[in-house]
Amino acid sequence: MADLDASTPEPDFVDCVLGEDAGTVRCATVGAAARAVAAMAAQARRELTLLTPDLEPALYDQPAFLEALRRLALARAGHRPVRILLVDVEAAVRRSPRLVELARRLTSAVQIAGVPGEFAESCDAYLLVDDDGYCLRRRAAPSPWLVDFANPATVRPLRAEFDRLWEQADTPPELRRLHL
Repeated sequence: MADLDASTPEPDFVDCVLGEDAGTVRCATVGAAARAVAAMAAQARRELTLLTPDLEPALYDQPAFLEALRRLALARAGHRPVRILLVDVEAAVRRSPRLVELARRLTSAVQIAGVPGEFAESCDAYLLVDDDGYCLRRRAAPSPWLVDFANPATVRPLRAEFDRLWEQADTPPELRRLHL
């Protein structure tokens, strides 16, 4: 894979294989990033972790992503294969009703928690799939998204950061009311 420039059409990611297609792609538009997260999530076999400001509906409240998340959750129920950390829980509940409802129905497989307040301002946004793929948007440079289907060396430190935040996270009242 290669970086996009102004003359390169945006990829659709349908031919990308998780764990095999290495190389960072820059997604300049939300549409390209949405295609990337859906394609990557569809190939998840073990786990999907997501750190997001507010469940970004243009990316994560889309039918292809939701179906991939549902399939993984059902296939790995009991193993807690999906963990989601939110920076702005209130906005997430308000803006992404389909994803929140899916999590509500699959509580044995999908966990959602809030990023501890003292870390909220410094969090990047990312999706990690298994030990291989990532979609990343740095907080310091909110665009473009960086996507790689096979880069365990980048996934490992992001997962370690996610795990540290997860250990300190709590289920906010907005989500408790939904019985998540």
